[in-house]
Amino acid sequence: MALAQERERGAWPACYDELWQALTGRYDASEAAKQMVDVLMLTREHGPAGVELAVRGALAAGAIDGRAVAVLARRAAAPERATQPTPTAYLAALLEAETAERAERRKAVPHAQAPRRVPLHG
Repeated sequence: MALAQERERGAWPACYDELWQALTGRYDASEAAKQMVDVLMLTREHGPAGVELAVRGALAAGAIDGRAVAVLARRAAAPERATQPTPTAYLAALLEAETAERAERRKAVPHAQAPRRVPLHG
């Protein structure tokens, strides 16, 4: 209901729905929801316009990841970056998010232990 009201007020950008669809296509429902909530929480620090710009940038770059949106929002808000992020910044954010995702996957999947060698002659 609150979401419907936000849409009616024009406070829910269409790009958020696009991001949600992309996240649910890439991740399981739980991870997609977590990432979407993280993106929405960015508005506290970067404001609605800053987060919308970051979401649009991430979608344009194919960076379907909440962490990429966060990187873009932080970079756009940095004082030394008074202009919009460049396509190179979008690609850098994508690479950073992919690297973080791979590191998390490596932590989550324990490495298989090498099988013990059994002597063939006794």
